[in-house]
Amino acid sequence: MEKRKSENMIKMVALDLDDTLLNSDIKISERNKKAIRACVEKGVHVTVATGRMFRAATPFARDLSLTLPIITYQGALVKTLDDQEILHHVIEKEMALHVIDFLKHYKMQVNVYMADELYMEKMDEFGSRYVHLSKVKHQITTFPDGMFTPPTKILMAGDARVLDEVQTEALQVFGKELTITKSKDYFLEFGNVHSKKSLALDAVAKTLQIKPEEIMAIGDGMNDYDMLEYAGIGVAMGNAQQLLKEIASYVTDTNDQDGVAKALEKYILS
Repeated sequence: MEKRKSENMIKMVALDLDDTLLNSDIKISERNKKAIRACVEKGVHVTVATGRMFRAATPFARDLSLTLPIITYQGALVKTLDDQEILHHVIEKEMALHVIDFLKHYKMQVNVYMADELYMEKMDEFGSRYVHLSKVKHQITTFPDGMFTPPTKILMAGDARVLDEVQTEALQVFGKELTITKSKDYFLEFGNVHSKKSLALDAVAKTLQIKPEEIMAIGDGMNDYDMLEYAGIGVAMGNAQQLLKEIASYVTDTNDQDGVAKALEKYILS
C-alpha cells in the first residue's frame, strides 16, 4: 500500500531495530543484510534509529559494517561506533527522581539508564523479558541512592493496559518537560524533551548536508511516528501499529518477511 512518493533521490536511510530490521528471532535476515549493503555500495548513507541502549544496538550496527553515528535511546544519544559522542540529552536528576517517585506508585518494573548501564530496583517477569531482548547486563540498586548521574532514559515495563493509563497520567504531569512514548505495548519510555528520533536524525543528516526529503525512515511503533513524518519517505512495517501506517508514505511487508529489504529494493535498488 502506497500513499505518497518523494521524487528526490534517497541519500540516507534510518532503520528502527526491534520489530523492523530485526525478525522475531532478534536477528537480521540475509536478504535485509544484502539490501542494506547494496544501498551502501550505491553511496546511500545508512544508520539505525532505535530505543535500545547504545551497547545493545552496536552489535547490529557492526554486523552491517555501518560507519555513520547511530541513534539510540529514542534519539537521546547519538554516538559513533568508536565512542565519539555527537549528542546526549539526559533527564536532569531532580526530574528523574520525580518520575521514579511517580512510577513507584504503580509497583511495576522500572529501568533507569545511566552512562549506558542498566539499573533497576527489582527484577520481575517484564524486567527479565527486557534483559532477554536487549541482551545486556543489569545492576540492582535503590533510588535515589544509586543515581550517580542524570539518566539518559527511564523505562517502565508492565501490562499494556496499565501502561496506557500510566502514559495518560504521566503526560498530564510531565508532558511539557519530557518525551513519553511506548516502544512496545509493554514498554513505556521517558526521555528528555529533545529525545526524539526525528531530531537526532536531523542532526546526523545535517553533518552530511542531506535534506529531510532525501531521507527514508522505516519503523513499526509509535516511537517511530515523528521520524516517519520527518523523512521524505516514511515506511511503516506490515506489522506496524495502525496509526503509523496511516501517516506512512508506504507500508511494506512484516519484519519476518524481509519488509526492510523490500522497501529498499523498491525505492533505492530497483
